[in-house]
Amino acid sequence: MLHKLCTMSKHLKSKSWTVPPVENAKLAVANALLNPEQLKGHLLILNAFHQLKLSIEETSDDHFPRNGQALDNSQRWAWFVSFAVERFERWCSSLPLELSEERLPPLDVVMVWHAYLLNPIQVYFVTILTTLS
Repeated sequence: MLHKLCTMSKHLKSKSWTVPPVENAKLAVANALLNPEQLKGHLLILNAFHQLKLSIEETSDDHFPRNGQALDNSQRWAWFVSFAVERFERWCSSLPLELSEERLPPLDVVMVWHAYLLNPIQVYFVTILTTLS
């Protein structure tokens, strides 16, 4: 997983990015913006993440292993997210070359994936540090 992120980051850094000419700038900005359907989809997934957090914080203790039962709500969420990160790494290492709808991950894994996509530079540096240590 870390190797894939590292390779992807190197590939992105190696590309030469240029600013479009002024006459094409308006078109470039318009193409870069989300359309309403994409925005709705993003808001739906953010709501799903929020509902997941609420359900983890409000779940009765008998649904958690013993080491998770004594935690308060914020600690329980942090504990859950740490497992989601581990599940994301396992999911990435089991991916075939092409992703299909049958191979889409569960919501907690999608949440971690979304977080990585929000900050690819940080992921790149974490990947480098983890690889070197």
